[in-house]
Amino acid sequence: MSALFSLWCSYYRNHCNVTSIGLLSAIINCKASVLWFTGIAMLHTFWISALCATLITQILGGFTTNELFNFWRYKYIRLDDGLSPFSFGWKQNLVDLLNRRILWYTPTNFDWAHIYTLDDFNELIPTRLRRSTKSSLNNSPKNSFNV
Repeated sequence: MSALFSLWCSYYRNHCNVTSIGLLSAIINCKASVLWFTGIAMLHTFWISALCATLITQILGGFTTNELFNFWRYKYIRLDDGLSPFSFGWKQNLVDLLNRRILWYTPTNFDWAHIYTLDDFNELIPTRLRRSTKSSLNNSPKNSFNV
C-alpha cells in the first residue's frame, strides 16, 4: 500500500506540478482517471488485506467460516473451553495448511471422508497431538455433532 501511495505521489509531483497550496483541486483537475484508479486500488488493497487477516485468524484458530458465524448452533463449540475440537494449536494448524514439515512439526493427514463423530476423530489423532484429559475433545459425548 505504501508503494502504491509513493507511486501516486511521484506521478502527481512529476506530471501535474502539484504543490501543497490547492492540493485537492490540483489533484482532481490534473488527471481524474488516475485519482479514480488509485482510489479503486486502495479500496481493493484494504478489503483484501482484511480478508487475508480474517482467514489467517480462522486458520490459526481451527475454525471454518460456517463455525465462526454459527457457533451458537454447534454444541461442540459451546463447550467449556470454546475452542474448536479440530484445532491442534496455531503452529500445527499452519503446518497442516501448508502440508509441509516445518522444524519438528509434521502435517497430520486425515481422511476426512471417514470421520463422522468426534469419537472417530479421537481414534485417529496421533498421540503427540492429543489434548489434556480435561479437554472437551477427549471427553466428548457420543454424537456431539447433533445440532
